[in-house]
Amino acid sequence: MSLTVFEEFKSNFQNELKNTPNKKNLVDNEISEIDKFLEPRVNYPSPNPLAGGSGAIPERISYHVFKIDISNATRNIFVKAFNGCFLKGSYELKPHPSVPENILAEWLLIAKQAEEFAKYYTWLKSLSFKNDSEKESNKEFSLTHKEKLLALHYLGLRFNNYENTKYAKIISLVIEESEEATRQHFSNFNLSGNTIKKVKTERGLKKLKFLFERLEFGQELILVEKDLKEINK
Repeated sequence: MSLTVFEEFKSNFQNELKNTPNKKNLVDNEISEIDKFLEPRVNYPSPNPLAGGSGAIPERISYHVFKIDISNATRNIFVKAFNGCFLKGSYELKPHPSVPENILAEWLLIAKQAEEFAKYYTWLKSLSFKNDSEKESNKEFSLTHKEKLLALHYLGLRFNNYENTKYAKIISLVIEESEEATRQHFSNFNLSGNTIKKVKTERGLKKLKFLFERLEFGQELILVEKDLKEINK
């Protein structure tokens, strides 16, 4: 057999990934197919046509990007080496001294192939974890229109000093919100009077406190905490 290295597995998958709209599904499927590939092979007895059997075992229809061919004779070595590399970072083959050199060379190649395949599996797992993490992060950091403006306010923008129409146009494009609603919200940042309370709500301040803490802001977090104390007086 010829050795397929991790970079080749990765490159083939990335080429496939570019051309599919359901990227997460493709990643999850590839991981699932590798799990099935590593499962112990079960040898079923041949069906007896005379007893009503069809004479053939139906094959499982599957789709996967990776291409790898491991013989039944070396399968156990491959799976042990894969598990060792994936779970512990390495695998040491310990053959009996009586194993012929040509067989030993084949086993070492199988173990090396398992190491490269484990790298590929680990990389796929990191892609899957990244997708889930990004989804959770987006959920945690989601802000309403007013909260987005409030975040920009704490980051230094002073909307009360701006001519509403001009700045509403550009800021609405940046935060991907309605220009008209943005212009209306600007009036709530008038520092005289109590209109600022329409945007500085307890819920909004708590979300920004959480966000700034997670992103390790300094002075901005202090300002949010100060306003949160004021609003709770």
